[in-house]
Amino acid sequence: MNRPECPREENIVRAICDSHFDKKNDRFSSYLFEGPNTSVNRLLILPLNKLFKIFHRDLDKPLKSKVIASGEINVGKLQDIGKNHNKPHSITVEIDPLPENRSHAVIPQKLSRGLALKIISELKIHYDLLSA
Repeated sequence: MNRPECPREENIVRAICDSHFDKKNDRFSSYLFEGPNTSVNRLLILPLNKLFKIFHRDLDKPLKSKVIASGEINVGKLQDIGKNHNKPHSITVEIDPLPENRSHAVIPQKLSRGLALKIISELKIHYDLLSA
């Protein structure tokens, strides 16, 4: 199925759960962006406070995983990181609204661990004050 792509000017966020934190290395796990089909959300469609409610509803699993933050990045910056990586990679963000989340989008590509970690290092982290 061909889905339209988000424009380069748009910002997206990825929900971050405590299970995405690599305690051994004191950083977020590359799993956060390795994919394929990494779920992200479009800030143009819904504001962060509404997205955190959706994240908690859909992703909190008692005794297993809890949403603690979100990571924001510009689509163009994400694409440039892929293009400029030591093994250049094309990254797209495809619009994929869901009935219960119209801001949903997907990064369909499978990314290397190194590329995922580079993306994570460029994220603007928004901690969810309600989950503290």
